[in-house]
Amino acid sequence: MNIFRVALLSFFLVASIGCAGTMQTARTNGTGNFQFGVEPGATILSSSEGSITAPSFNLAGRYGITDTIDLGARIGTALYEIQSKFMLTDPNDQSGIAMSIAPSFTAIGAGTGDGGSFYLGTKIPFLIGIPVGDSELTIAPRLSPSFITAGSGDSDVTGFILSGGGSVGFAARLGDTFWILPEISVEIPFVGGATASSGDSSSSEASAGFGGSIINIGVGLLFGGRPAYNGTNVMPPATNTGGTVIP
Repeated sequence: MNIFRVALLSFFLVASIGCAGTMQTARTNGTGNFQFGVEPGATILSSSEGSITAPSFNLAGRYGITDTIDLGARIGTALYEIQSKFMLTDPNDQSGIAMSIAPSFTAIGAGTGDGGSFYLGTKIPFLIGIPVGDSELTIAPRLSPSFITAGSGDSDVTGFILSGGGSVGFAARLGDTFWILPEISVEIPFVGGATASSGDSSSSEASAGFGGSIINIGVGLLFGGRPAYNGTNVMPPATNTGGTVIP
C-alpha cells in the first residue's frame, strides 16, 4: 500500500472516531417540541491492518423550529455534531411512509506557532420511516464527505474522502413521548484524494476502494418530541363552540 493510500485510510479512520449512527426517526418533532436522546453503543473500526472496538456514548437534543424542520446538536464520543432535519412528507400523516433529509456537520481546527490542522465532516442521510403501529422502522442511506488538512512550516498535506453507507433502526414507542431505538449503521470509504507538498515539491493521488469500514451498534433512548395522536392517524379537526365541525 503506497503512502497516499495509507494517508487516505488514516484520514478516514480519524474522521470516523466516535462516529455514531442516525439515532432518530424520519418524523420531525413538531413546532415547539424538544427531544432529548441518550445514545450508548459500540463502534468497530476496521482496515486491512486489523480492527478496533471501542464503546461509544453520545447525548443529543433536537428542537422543532416548525412542523417540518428540526435543529439540534449531538456531543460525546462523536465529539460534536450540528444537526438538522427537513421533513419532505406531510407531518400530520401518521399512517403513511415518512421521508426526510437530515444533514449534519462537524468542524474542528487546531494550531500551533508554525502549523495547524482543520477537519470538516458532513453526513447527509435520507431517512425513510415505515410505520409499524405506533412505532417506526427507520432506514437511512447516507453520503459522508470529509475534508482534512494539516501543515507545519513549508510542508502540508490535504485529503478528501467520500464515504457512504446507512443505518437501520426500529423506534419502538413505549409511551406518549418515549422511544427505544436499537440501530446498526455502517460506513465505507468509496473514493478519496490526497495532496502533499514540501518546499518546492508537491504530489497528489486519488484512490478508490482502499479498504476500511466503521460499524456502529447502539440503542437510542429518546425522550420528548411529537406526541402520539391518541391512536388516530391524522390531526383532529377544529371545532367551534357549538360543536359543529369546521371544514
